[in-house]
Amino acid sequence: MSHLEYDVMYGGKTQYEGELKWLRVVYENKTLREEIDCFLADGYKINAIRIFMRWCEREHKDAFKNDTKPPLRISKDTVETYYRRRRFATKMLSLMQIIADPRTGLLTGDKDIDYKFVMEKWELMDKSLIWNPNRLMLEDMNRMYKKYKVKR
Repeated sequence: MSHLEYDVMYGGKTQYEGELKWLRVVYENKTLREEIDCFLADGYKINAIRIFMRWCEREHKDAFKNDTKPPLRISKDTVETYYRRRRFATKMLSLMQIIADPRTGLLTGDKDIDYKFVMEKWELMDKSLIWNPNRLMLEDMNRMYKKYKVKR
């Protein structure tokens, strides 16, 4: 269990609550998300952080009374968390497409089980901002990629 999950589950107040608040801002604003995605796709993480901070300062002057602009550390953590979740979501979608593809190797019932596993994780990630994959789950996903290698 990550420190963030622990703090949220047991009601602890930490600096990560601020990160969750700002991460929610990213997910709720399509325009901001598209701007950040544009910079992250080109590998400009610093510019994505800068855009995020300026956007929050410009758009949220009154929404969060004291927090008109997130501190640099929280901005960096927020953009990095968003980037990790975005990359992982892309990989999960790719894996679901590979498993659903009829040309993939296995013809047993493993396909249904693996597809349900990936779909459950996708739904968890979609519903909860604090959910992040652990090391074992990433290893399982990598094993599935190898198992369903598409031969062309």
